[in-house]
Amino acid sequence: MVCVYLFDMDGTIVDNMSVHLNIWIEFMASLGVHLPPAQMERSTIGKINAEIFRELLDPSLSDAQVLDLSRRKEALYRERFKPLLKETPGLTAFLRQARAGGKKLAVATAANRDNTDFVLEGLGIAAYFDALVTSEDITRGKPDPEVFLTAAARLGVAARDCLVFEDSPAGLEAAYRAGMSAVALHTTFPESQLVNLPGVLRVISDFNAVMPAI
Repeated sequence: MVCVYLFDMDGTIVDNMSVHLNIWIEFMASLGVHLPPAQMERSTIGKINAEIFRELLDPSLSDAQVLDLSRRKEALYRERFKPLLKETPGLTAFLRQARAGGKKLAVATAANRDNTDFVLEGLGIAAYFDALVTSEDITRGKPDPEVFLTAAARLGVAARDCLVFEDSPAGLEAAYRAGMSAVALHTTFPESQLVNLPGVLRVISDFNAVMPAI
């Protein structure tokens, strides 16, 4: 029986992946790395920043160098996205009903804590979540299942009792590898790329499609 909902953030709680992609293209170009959008998307989506910078710039980057690059890139993202910040339609109502129905809720994201706080506090929804797992808490991004397994462990529940809300194939693969079912949002990728992925129960456009809370 599902008793926990785990939420990816970027592309799920907020529809922001196009902004992230544009910032990655711009920021990496300033460092001399020029990739077409499709290749940049494949190189960044679902991954933590340490993986991205070491893959695209230099595998020998120190933790301090990665942290500096991450802070600069994410500050640019927050500045650019702040006037656009809004929830995926139906989210707050869905969270409210889920909590009223006794579900535990967690955010499990490859984003860093600053970005997570920026979104959750900016939307006024931080209090709905029992746990947050961010890039600081994991060593491997999606499709590795670490982020979802860490969230389940923090809530003291089995993977089979978790339902994941995700927007990307990499995130949906991570959920499947964690032993969890998923609901896919086609905010970032077309429904046709998500509907037949293992473990996906249904594909939705926003959270109004799963009201009342499932």
